[in-house]
This record gives sequence, C-alpha cells and structure tokens, in this order.
Amino acid sequence: MRIRILSHGGKFRVCLLGVLFVLGDSSHAVTETAKENPYAKAIMGRNVFSLNAGRPPTLDPPRPPPPHITLQGVTGRAILGRRQVLFKVQKSGATAREMSCVLSEGERWGEIEVLVIDEIAGTAKFNNHGTVQTLNLKNDLPQ
Repeated sequence: MRIRILSHGGKFRVCLLGVLFVLGDSSHAVTETAKENPYAKAIMGRNVFSLNAGRPPTLDPPRPPPPHITLQGVTGRAILGRRQVLFKVQKSGATAREMSCVLSEGERWGEIEVLVIDEIAGTAKFNNHGTVQTLNLKNDLPQ
C-alpha cells in the first residue's frame, strides 16, 4: 500500500472543502435551534460588544457669502515697479465697515488674495474666501 503525500494545492482544497461542509451544515442547525429555543433568539439578537451604529454625519452649516470687493484702481510697473491694485472690502456682521487695501500680485490680506492684475484691461482676479472673482474697473467703479 502506497501513501500519497498531498501538495500545497491539495491540502488547500481539502481544508476548503472541510470548511464549506462545516459552515453549510452549521448555519442550518443554528436557525433550527433558534426556532425551537426561545433563549437562543435572545442570545443571537444581543449586542455582545455593545457596538453602536454610530452617529449620523453632520452637515456643515452653510458658509456666509464672501465680502463684497469694489475695485478702485490699478497701477502698472512703470509707477512703482510692480503691479498693484487698490480695492475696498465691505465687511458685514456686527461691525459692518468698509476697508481699503493696496496689494500686489500674489499678496493676500486675510482670506482675500490677488491672483492676477492686468493694468491694460483694467482687471484684477481675486480669490475671495475660496471664490475666484474677476473684477473690471469699467463695471465696478462707483458712479
């Protein structure tokens, strides 16, 4: 009589078949036991580790609109050696006031950043609290 040694693949197949046999048979036995025994229902339904479903995700409150920027003027490189923009910011809230500011390209004041200045077209592009705005001197100057 000769004994055959199983290779790794053969051992895996035998173990897999054994697990499938046990699981297939035990799930049927558990449901049958739960139907017959009233204590089994309580044990199966109990949360042994006191796990919670978790909190529902909270929604972020809506962000207030960014402050209003009024473009006042644009200077070119010939005047101060760099492009600059003059603008007013209308702050809202309990202390509503208007603030004037002069910035160059790439500079920021709080949450307002000057991205691009075009002195020939008279435009400036701002990052206003995460909102990109392009303002024009012709349209935004007060009358």
